[in-house]
Amino acid sequence: MKALKIVANITALLITSAFGLYVGVVGFIREDLKERVIAAELLPVEKVTIDGNTYRNQEMAEAMIEFNDLACTYGKWITDLPELAMLFITAIAFGLLGGVTKSVYQLSKNEIDFGDFHVLLNPFFGLLMGLLTLGLSYLIPTIFASGESEIRRTTLICFALFAGLFSDQFIQNIEKRFSKIIDTKK
Repeated sequence: MKALKIVANITALLITSAFGLYVGVVGFIREDLKERVIAAELLPVEKVTIDGNTYRNQEMAEAMIEFNDLACTYGKWITDLPELAMLFITAIAFGLLGGVTKSVYQLSKNEIDFGDFHVLLNPFFGLLMGLLTLGLSYLIPTIFASGESEIRRTTLICFALFAGLFSDQFIQNIEKRFSKIIDTKK
């Protein structure tokens, strides 16, 4: 029974890793291209026509061509998903990868055993931490800045990865900070 549990945990960890890497890397590439498109919109208009399509400038043309290539390579779902959905999926994928990394680290240090439930619990908790970082990415700028502010996508992705990896410390830090903001003792 223990051997079956170990094989199941290893298999689940490998599948989780593959899923997290695929979705995370594709999401990261898409978000990087999105930032390049935003930067290209700020550049002067110098119309460029490539393969019958007219673009605002050369930088926009390059980014849009890569964006279309991304859909051809990894699937149409990548370009069809709304921006918020892709941010959501990318954040949880990197949180998941952080949790997988935490499990592998703990396994290498003999802190947990392959048959231990934490092998699977860490990636799941990391996934939730990725979701939490997305929420915090919207909340924190609202608290500290006036007006509308844009989420820095690459920062969110790295933040989600580290939140998954250091989920225990991350949640304790958030509890400590929010307990100061929301003091329930009156």
